[in-house]
Amino acid sequence: DDPTTFPGGPTSDPNDPCDPIGINTTDSDGDGLTDCEETTGIDDPSTPDDPTTFPGGPTSDPNDPCDPIGINTTDSDGDGLTDCEETTGIDDPSTPDDPTTFPGGPTSDPNDPCDPIGIDTTDSDGDGLTDCEETTGIDDPSTPDDPTTFPGGPTSDPNDPCDPIGIDTTDSDGDGLTDCEETTGIDDPSTPDDPTTFPGGPTSDPNDPCDPIGINTTDSDGDGLTDCEETTGIDDPSTPDDPTTFPGGPTSDPNDPCDPIGINTTDSDGDGLTDCEETTGIDDPSTPDDPTTFPGGPTSDPNDPCDPIGIDTTDSDGDGLTDCEETTGIDDPSTPDDPTTFPGGPTSDPNDPCDPIGINTTDSDGDGLTDCEETTGIDDPNTPDDPATFPGGPTSDPNDPCDPIGIDTTDSDGDGLTDCEETTGIDDPSTPDDPTTFPGGPTSDPNDPCDPIGIDTTDSDGDGLTDCEETTGIDDPSTPDDPTTFPGGPTSDPNDPCDPIGINTTDSDGDGLTDCEETTGIDDPSTPDDPTTFPGGPTSDPNDPCDPIGINTTDSDGDGLTDCEETTGIDDPGTPEVPTGPSDPNDPCDPITTGCEASIRVTKVADVRGTSLGDRIDYTIEVENTGDFVLTGISLTDTFTDANGNIISLTEEPTFVDASLGSLEGTLLVGEIATYSASFTIDQAAINAGGVSNSVVAIGTNTGIGTVSDVSDDGDDLDGNTSDDPTFTELGCLLVFNEFSPNGDGVNDTLIINCISNFPNNKLEVYNRWGNLVYEKQGYNNDWDGTSNGRATVNADEKLPPGTYYYVLDFGDGSKPKVGWLYINR
Repeated sequence: DDPTTFPGGPTSDPNDPCDPIGINTTDSDGDGLTDCEETTGIDDPSTPDDPTTFPGGPTSDPNDPCDPIGINTTDSDGDGLTDCEETTGIDDPSTPDDPTTFPGGPTSDPNDPCDPIGIDTTDSDGDGLTDCEETTGIDDPSTPDDPTTFPGGPTSDPNDPCDPIGIDTTDSDGDGLTDCEETTGIDDPSTPDDPTTFPGGPTSDPNDPCDPIGINTTDSDGDGLTDCEETTGIDDPSTPDDPTTFPGGPTSDPNDPCDPIGINTTDSDGDGLTDCEETTGIDDPSTPDDPTTFPGGPTSDPNDPCDPIGIDTTDSDGDGLTDCEETTGIDDPSTPDDPTTFPGGPTSDPNDPCDPIGINTTDSDGDGLTDCEETTGIDDPNTPDDPATFPGGPTSDPNDPCDPIGIDTTDSDGDGLTDCEETTGIDDPSTPDDPTTFPGGPTSDPNDPCDPIGIDTTDSDGDGLTDCEETTGIDDPSTPDDPTTFPGGPTSDPNDPCDPIGINTTDSDGDGLTDCEETTGIDDPSTPDDPTTFPGGPTSDPNDPCDPIGINTTDSDGDGLTDCEETTGIDDPGTPEVPTGPSDPNDPCDPITTGCEASIRVTKVADVRGTSLGDRIDYTIEVENTGDFVLTGISLTDTFTDANGNIISLTEEPTFVDASLGSLEGTLLVGEIATYSASFTIDQAAINAGGVSNSVVAIGTNTGIGTVSDVSDDGDDLDGNTSDDPTFTELGCLLVFNEFSPNGDGVNDTLIINCISNFPNNKLEVYNRWGNLVYEKQGYNNDWDGTSNGRATVNADEKLPPGTYYYVLDFGDGSKPKVGWLYINR
C-alpha cells in the first residue's frame, strides 16, 4: 500500500487499523461494509455502501451480516423477504414485505421460498394457486383458492396452470371451454362443455373463441350467422347459413345484424325493404327495391311500412292513392295524385276506392259520372254532373252508361235521340224526342241516324225527301214524298237537290223549266217542257226566266214581243217579231210606235120572246177587244130599268158564255169577242111601265196602257157615245119584231111593228153598223122588205145584205123615239 493513495493521508494513526480509511477492507460478516466502516461509521469510498446511509447507524456490528438492517438484501429462497428479515424477524424498510405481517413469524426459513406462508404469491402457471400452495398443499388464506379443495391434490404442478384440474377457469376466448380444457383436451366437469365432443379436438386454441368450431354459438347481432362464422368466415355446419355464400365475405361484423348484406331478410314493416336496408341505407341486391332510390333516404324506419315514402305502392282500394298516402296523408311523388289536394283529407280510408272523394275518376260506363258517384250517390265537385240531380238516384249502376237516365246525352248518329234512348227504348225527358213514339221501336240503332224511321228529318239538299229517305230508300210517312215513287230509285243522292229526277219542282225564274232541269239538262217528265229541245242547251240559268231562249213566251204588254225579247233584245225564233234591242216589256208601245191603242166595244141585243106577262126577254152581250193589246180584268156593270127609268132587276144577271179565241173569263186577246147572256121574265110592273131598258158598261185593263171602257149600244154604236143607246123593249101593244127574212117565201118577209097603225105620224129610220142610213119612211106600215132607199153610202133599191142593223122609230106624237136593233136574215 502507499499511504499517499488513501484519503485523509498521507499520514494516519499507526495504532488504528482502520486509519487510513480504506486501508483495511476486511468484511468479517460479509455484509458489504468493511469492519472499519461498521465500527467507525466512516464511509470507505472504495466500497459500494456508505454506513451513514443505513438506519440505526452509522456504526454497526462488523460480525453480524444483518447489521446494519438493509445492508444484506440476500433472499436465498427468493420469497421477497431478505434472509436477514427472515432470520431476525426485523423488517427491512427497503423491501416491500414486512416479516412481522406474516402468520407464524416474524422469523422464518430464509431458504424456504414458501416460508412464511403467503410470502411468495408467485403463481408460475397463473392458475390461481400460488406455487407454494401447489408444492406444499398448504392453503394461502390470502388467495381465493385452496389447494386442498381440488381433486388429485392437495399438491400440484406449480408450473402447470391447468393443474389441479378446475383451478383455472379462465376462458380467454370466452367460448365456454376453459383455456385448460382447450390446451389439455381434458374436460373440466365444472364447465358445461366437454372438449372431447367437438370436431378437430380434443385440443383447441384457448385464445380463439371460435375454436373449436361450434363451441361458440353466440349470434351477437342475431343475424343467423354465429359471431364465429362472421369473424372467421368459416361455416358452422350446425347453423343454417354459410358465411361463404354472402357477397363481401366471407367475414363480416358479428355485432351488425345487417352484415353481411342479405343475411337478415327480416322486413318488420313488410314494405319490401329489409330492416337492414332501411337502417343502413345499403341495398340488398336480393330484394327488388333499393333504399337509395327513395326520397328522404337512404335510411328509413324499418317498422313503418310507409317509410320510405314510395316503398309501399299497395293500393288496396285501387283509387290511385297508395294505402300509405291515405293513412299518412303524405304525398308519394311517384304517384299521380296528392292526398293533400282532396277535400276532407289529407288522410282517407285505404280500403274505400271512393275515399277521398274525387280520387277515383274511373267512369266504367263512360256516362260522365264516376263509378264512385254512381255507387255512393255523393257528388264529386271535379266532375260536371251531380248524381243527386238525376231521377231515380242518387245511386246508379256504374257499369251502365245509360243509368241514370239523362246522364249520357251522346247522340252518335246525331238523330236527336241519345244512344241510351235508342238502346234502352226509355225516354230521356230532357231531349225533345221520345223513342216510344216511333214505329218499329222503342229501341233502334244508335249508330244509324236514320233509325228509327222519321227521327231525322234533315233534308240537306232541300228536295223534299229527307236524307234518310234518299240513302235508305225507305219512305218516311211523315213527309209528303215517297222515295220509291221516283224513277231510278228508291235511293238517291241526299246532297243533290235534283236527285231523284222530279223531286224538286222549284222554278226559281218561273220559265216553265224546273231549276233542276236547267242545271242538269235532264228532262223532268212531269213538266211540259224539255230542256233538251231548246237551242244553246240542254243546261241553262235557273234564275234567268229568259234562259233558255224561247222558254218564256209571256208578253206582258201584248205588243207581240215576249218579255224576254224585250228585256234581252235577243230574238225568240218562235215569235214573228224581231226585237231591235231591249225595250220595256210592260209598255205595249215600246218598241211599237204605230197602232198602239187599247179599246173595247160592247153591244147588247134583246131577243124578245113575247111582250105579255110571263114572257122572257133574252139578252146577248158581246164585248169585243177592238184595240191592239190584250185586255185583262174584264168586268161588266149592268143597268136595268123600266120605261120610266126606275131601277129593276134582271131575272138572270150577265153570265160569261165563251170567248171567240178561247180565253178564259176576264181576258180578251186582240180582236177577241167575249159573249155573255142575261134574261128577264116580264112582270106586270114592267108592262105597266110600258117597257124595259138594259145598258151594260164593260171595263178592261192593260198594264201598259191603262183602263178602257164602253157602254153597250142596242146593236148599233153609231155615235160612239158611252151614255146612249140602251137596249129598250116596249111592252104592251107596240112591239118591234127584231128579225125578219125578206126572201119572198111569204113568211116574215117584212119588218113587223105591232100597233104601228096607232101612230100614223110615225117615221122609221134604219142604219147599218157603220152608221149609214139605209132606209127611211114617214108613216111606216109594216111594209119594208129590207131594200135600201138610202141616199148616202148605200144605193137606193139595193137589197141589204144579211146582218144586224139599227133602227130609230119616231112615233110622231112628241114622245121619245124608240131605238133598237134588227136582223135581216136572207
